[in-house]
Amino acid sequence: MNDRIVLPREEEGFEMLPKYECTLEKIAPVYVKCEQIRPEVRSTNRAWRFLYIKIFGTLILAYKQNPKYKKNLRPTWSYSMQGAQVAVATDYMKHRHVLRLRIANGPQFLIKTYTELDKLNWIDSLESSINISSDLDYRKMPQFITLRVRHRRNLRQSDRRPMEETLG
Repeated sequence: MNDRIVLPREEEGFEMLPKYECTLEKIAPVYVKCEQIRPEVRSTNRAWRFLYIKIFGTLILAYKQNPKYKKNLRPTWSYSMQGAQVAVATDYMKHRHVLRLRIANGPQFLIKTYTELDKLNWIDSLESSINISSDLDYRKMPQFITLRVRHRRNLRQSDRRPMEETLG
């Protein structure tokens, strides 16, 4: 064991910190459905609601009206993104372009976007917010969507080969 005493430097606590600037901000109108109000507690109101969702750094906020045009607007709800999870809702078949957001020890939402590109942009923004909200010592590496989705081509009858040719 080392018995040496370490004293703080003279300038300790007097450093000039850089001005904080939030570089992650996204606001867009989407449809939101609350699936669960807490883990394993199903929501009683599972209707789709039209809301303006705002990602601001490590927070996600929901508004009934566009917060860009109305200042001092109180959000309908807001949550920290620390420990949240986001993924494509592949098991949800009623609508296309739906993603699932699971807040740590909180609600679980379905978010319906207008296009596939919107959905991918939302996932990217939400994952960025989740990644910057985690403690640096426990932060996971970001999971980027790098693989393209393969679509099956419909072949004309004349282009199809018999099964024996494909196996041999």
